[in-house]
Amino acid sequence: IAGDAASSIAIGTQPADATVAATNTQAFTVATTVTGAGSATYQWQLSTNAGVDFADISGATNATYTTPATAAGDNGNQYRVKVNTTAGAVEVVSSAATLTVTE
Repeated sequence: IAGDAASSIAIGTQPADATVAATNTQAFTVATTVTGAGSATYQWQLSTNAGVDFADISGATNATYTTPATAAGDNGNQYRVKVNTTAGAVEVVSSAATLTVTE
C-alpha cells in the first residue's frame, strides 16, 4: 500500500559521524519535519559490517539514540534511523553515521 500523500517527512539534520573514547556513550540525533497528518515515528538501526546490512535496535524509537558504553569492537559501526509517521507517510531513511572508537 502506498503512503498517505497528505503526509510527508523531511530530514533537516542527518545523524553525524562521531568519535568517542572507549567506555563512553555517544548520542546520534536526527531532526525531521512532518508535513500533513500524524507525528513522526523513529526506528534506529545498526550496521556492524560497513553498511551492508542494518538491523533494528530494540527500543531505539526516539529522535535521539544513545549507544551503550562503547568498546574497541564498536569502531566503524554505522547508525541510521527510519522515520515514518503515525498517519502512514512514505518512510524516509537517514544517511548512516559512522562511529569511531578511540582507546
